[in-house]
Amino acid sequence: MVTSLEDQLEPYWEELDGLVLEKIRSAVRAAHFKHFDACRLKLKALWYINSRVEDLDLKYGRLVDSFLNQETLDRFAKNNDGSWSYFPFFEALEFENLLNQSKACLDCFSKAVGSTFGELPNNVSKLEHVLRSNNGKNRINLLQKIAEARNHLDGIVLNPGNGKKSIRDLVSHREHASIHFRIIQSQRSRNALVKSDHPELTRLPDCRVTEISERVWYHTKKLVEESLPLLL
Repeated sequence: MVTSLEDQLEPYWEELDGLVLEKIRSAVRAAHFKHFDACRLKLKALWYINSRVEDLDLKYGRLVDSFLNQETLDRFAKNNDGSWSYFPFFEALEFENLLNQSKACLDCFSKAVGSTFGELPNNVSKLEHVLRSNNGKNRINLLQKIAEARNHLDGIVLNPGNGKKSIRDLVSHREHASIHFRIIQSQRSRNALVKSDHPELTRLPDCRVTEISERVWYHTKKLVEESLPLLL
């Protein structure tokens, strides 16, 4: 019973926890270890929030189906194109949490990696500048890992440049996360969708909340897990 509860409530990731708590702790200055540990914990939080988004998407989908079966149209908002929308409040809230948690994890990652080069950059862009300005160990490999992550996180968690903003930047500072189930002729979208038609956003090839959430979780995790060993 205790072991089962511990696995659920205190998730232990053997590879990542072992790397950070044992190898990295003994290899970096004590004052800098806190950034590695914060990155580790925020990555676990990101995993949890992603699971919450997936769970809520399923529950809201069933709720929308029940409204459609009962023809309860007053629960939906009419769109200009004749379709209808249902806005899943708690799913939008958790999606916003996911974007912010990923950014916080990447900021801690940036400080952690930067500390091994004698700097404490507080975001990925500044970390890239540090890596380009130094001749430290594996800096080219680290820049490649970051570039790979940007291919999947730019426009969602990280600002892509060229006058465009990330979804995270938009919803964290100015607007709510515009997420909805779209209903056309009594048929709903399979999942909740992110409206990416805002002029400051880059259009996404797949607007499903669950797909974006999984992408953010997976590629944040991939960047952290593949980069930290390069520092040893």
